[in-house]
Amino acid sequence: MDKKKLIYVSSPYTGAVVEGQVYELLEYYKQQDWFEDVLLLQSYSTEDDRNKGEKILEKFSFRRKYFWMNPYYPFFYKKSVKSLREVLNDEVVVNTVFHVRGSIYAQYVREALPNRYKKTLILDEFRGLSSDELRYTSNASFIERLKKWVKKRHFENLFNKMQGDEKIVYTAVSPLLREIESKDDGFDINKITVHPNVAATYFKYNKQERSRIRKELGVTDDQILIVTSSGESGAWQKDLDILDELTSKGFVVLNLSKKQIDKPNVISRFIPHKEMAGYLSACDAAMLWRDDVPLNNVASPSKYSEFACMGLYVVHNKTVDIATKFIKDNNCGLLVDKTDEINLKKELFSEEVRVKRSHAGLNVFSIEVIAESYYKILTKG
Repeated sequence: MDKKKLIYVSSPYTGAVVEGQVYELLEYYKQQDWFEDVLLLQSYSTEDDRNKGEKILEKFSFRRKYFWMNPYYPFFYKKSVKSLREVLNDEVVVNTVFHVRGSIYAQYVREALPNRYKKTLILDEFRGLSSDELRYTSNASFIERLKKWVKKRHFENLFNKMQGDEKIVYTAVSPLLREIESKDDGFDINKITVHPNVAATYFKYNKQERSRIRKELGVTDDQILIVTSSGESGAWQKDLDILDELTSKGFVVLNLSKKQIDKPNVISRFIPHKEMAGYLSACDAAMLWRDDVPLNNVASPSKYSEFACMGLYVVHNKTVDIATKFIKDNNCGLLVDKTDEINLKKELFSEEVRVKRSHAGLNVFSIEVIAESYYKILTKG
């Protein structure tokens, strides 16, 4: 079978999530030599978006090109399609396949393709409930409500076009999101697979790194170190709201977010994504604490995939469906309703038990497992 050419069309660079979910995936494809060519088409709406992405992309080996896009409003539809078409014209060949990050991006790709390639396969990702996330970014003013309504109508129009396209197939980041996209938006559930967010190849437990970094942090062997937040955090993520409850129980907390916190028994670090695994090796447990809203219920948090692959014992408040079910099925964490139910003992963190938890996580969330599944879909037929 001839190798395919993969073009990955991505939403703008926003930080560690895009690096971990897009750039690391494409670098893995490149290393495996599964495709004839791997090309990233990185969208941007401001020069600042583009510059931030370019700086991170310097360390990766796959090709990339950039195009301007504002996908959320109908007023910019033609301009966005034109910008995408300009970069596609010299890149699309007979054996090309597309992987698209951002549920409505597939229709932009289809519209931008030359007529002779209109039947090219597109794998489109459902990553969350965008309309639900908007409620965290507005104060419900008239202008904000109007903008939200315009976006919603634009999404509905694009979805209607996509549903009639037999060469667009879909993946959702969780089983619950798959069900909702079928029930609420009318997508054929049989055309939607499930692929949670990936953990990059370097998210594997390392005993030597654990010892080195605990020494660096000044954490003793008899202390329980809990990571509460890593990388990017949204307003709906509540990991940092429960620090006082954790430290009052005698735990040491490692905060790996951008927010510096000056409190007793709280250690703050903000580190590059590739260094995260060493610090997670040093930890014993992790917190996944979120609001109980649909946005979180259907999510597949990147940090959870990383926690699971690292074998961390995850304390979760039952708000993220995929995490709740994984913890139940694999006995690899604690499900609670309130912080006063948190009770952690040292025997939970033995080397043997941690390795078992890590193996369970790698079987579901590792980039090796998920990339191979994507590859089978993209090269089928």
